[in-house]
Amino acid sequence: FNTEAGFGSITTDGTIFINQPLLTRLNLSEEAKKASIELTKTEINDRLKFYEKGSDLEQFYKKHIQNKYIFILDDGLASGFTMMAAINMIKKYNPMKIFISVPTAPLRTVNKLNNDVDEIFCPNIRDVMWFAVADAYKHWFDVPESEVVEILNKSKYYVNDTD
Repeated sequence: FNTEAGFGSITTDGTIFINQPLLTRLNLSEEAKKASIELTKTEINDRLKFYEKGSDLEQFYKKHIQNKYIFILDDGLASGFTMMAAINMIKKYNPMKIFISVPTAPLRTVNKLNNDVDEIFCPNIRDVMWFAVADAYKHWFDVPESEVVEILNKSKYYVNDTD
């Protein structure tokens, strides 16, 4: 079982989205599914503590999403379940518009998400049966969290406040 394959997604507010067809194909036991969900919830909480340093997320989201243009960026889309979870959570806070920008995605995922956002920017849409985001890159690597924080802190557009 590869967690990168992802049989679903969990938002920071705990909402769970399950890719039931994939979960059925993986033939995971209920115990394995629950263990994976609990592990993911723990990882989310750890990352929230690391990135937000105890911010009140509800207030943060209300302040920075409501009536704003929201751009969701990612290194690519595969099944789209993580993006779908992000979109659904963001919609709870009434944004003005939602845009997705990704360098690559399969056509079926773009079509699946197209009606949920105002616009999708994706220059490399592939009409293929099997798709992995890493396949679209010449050099693929994970960025360490410390580097993410460093980049975010250098950005004048990074919002890390609650007032």
